[in-house]
Amino acid sequence: MRSSYKHWSKKSIKAFSDMLRHAYLPLIKDGAPRKNGNWELVMIESTIGAAVFLEDAALYEKSLGLFSSRVPAYIYLTSDGDYPVQGRGGINTTAEIIKYWYNQKTFPISGITQETCRDFAHTSFGISSISHVAETLRIQGMDVWRSTDVGARVKAALELHTALDSKQKPIPKWLCNGTIPDTMNPS
Repeated sequence: MRSSYKHWSKKSIKAFSDMLRHAYLPLIKDGAPRKNGNWELVMIESTIGAAVFLEDAALYEKSLGLFSSRVPAYIYLTSDGDYPVQGRGGINTTAEIIKYWYNQKTFPISGITQETCRDFAHTSFGISSISHVAETLRIQGMDVWRSTDVGARVKAALELHTALDSKQKPIPKWLCNGTIPDTMNPS
């Protein structure tokens, strides 16, 4: 945004930077590890965007660290083991993980998200934020789609949720007790 719009005045850059630093970043820069995953992912998306605009390497690295820990704790791959990766915030036991994942007890396939059994709208917010962060990182020279498992996680989540949302596949009984409240369309 800063580099693509050539009409920023120094005064405008300073005012916008001050707003980011003093109004927004104090509320979002540390994430929200005990909230639903889409919350923290949106916070990370906003923070990394601010870091790029502010040219703040420390904030960028902090955001990258939050992203690196949240994505595997949001989208499950079977290679994670029997249960999803533990995220930050003290959700550590099997019982806590199951509760946090809206009482999903089994994980036989990749692509289930922390909010799949909540609803697909919130799931789509989380997947969207992951994609936005990954693209911001790619533009900055770091291709997490290929250099990490982010691409595999997003692909698995999109394949699963799109097939279920479009009714190409029925919702299996083991997934969310066979019922998911709504679609990926957030309207």
